[in-house]
This record gives sequence, C-alpha cells and structure tokens, in this order.
Amino acid sequence: MESFRKDVEKGFEVSVSYGQGILRAVKEDVELGYLARVRALITADVFSDFLEMADHLLDAGYKDPAASLVGAVLEDGLRTVARDHHITVKSRDDLASLTARCADANVFSRLVQKKIQVWIGVRNHADHGEFGEYSDSDVRDMLSGVRDFLAVHIA
Repeated sequence: MESFRKDVEKGFEVSVSYGQGILRAVKEDVELGYLARVRALITADVFSDFLEMADHLLDAGYKDPAASLVGAVLEDGLRTVARDHHITVKSRDDLASLTARCADANVFSRLVQKKIQVWIGVRNHADHGEFGEYSDSDVRDMLSGVRDFLAVHIA
C-alpha cells in the first residue's frame, strides 16, 4: 500500500499507469468475488480455532463451557450463512427464527434445521446453567455437527 501511494503520488506517466493497473486488478478481484472468498476463508479459520478450543475443553472434562463456546460459534456461523444468502439478519434475531428463515429459503434442508434445533437446545441448557440436561456425548455430537455444518455452508 505504501509503495503504491509513493509511486502514484510522483505523477509520472509510468507511475500513473502502474497505479491504474493495480486498481483494475483490484476491481476485477472484487467483481469475480475473490475478496468474498478470502473473507470466507478467514471466517472458517477463526471458527475452526474456536471449535478446537471447545474440543480441548471437552477433553479436559469441561463440557459446559465447551457447549457454550460451540453454541456461540454456531450462532455467528448461522448469521454468516444467512447473510451470505441475502437473508436479513437483525441483532435481536434468535437462532431458532434464523434457522427457520434459512430453511424456508432452502439454504439447507428441514433435516438440517432439526439438527440445528438440537444444538440450540444444548447451548441454551449450558447458557442457563441447566448442566444436567445434556451429556458430554451431546456436546461431542454438537461439536462434530457444527463443524460439519460450517464446512458445508460457509462458502
């Protein structure tokens, strides 16, 4: 960026031509969707890191914080999926309504919607301190399912 600015500010014809070439390339990248793909890759990498943390928590016997963490990743991921499919997302939208709107828009099947509803249930129990309502196995299933869901739906 700094090199671009210095070269273009000189005002020489070759510098201006150089700058125009860079701007044309950036415009083409935007039009072809390359920047959106980079955003999706970064998002997927961040989600992966958080899911890995949840996996370590679960392995260490901390199913409750693991369930909350996986639930947070699910929420953020579902919001991303909805936005990527041009579904309006408001800050007050809950996961159940967002999941239903995505299923209504055929972003995913009703079967996937039902799986997500189970994960939402586990997350809600964890967030409300109802720790006896779900097991380590439920959290492991949730972690695996959310990981697979995001791998398929984060474009």
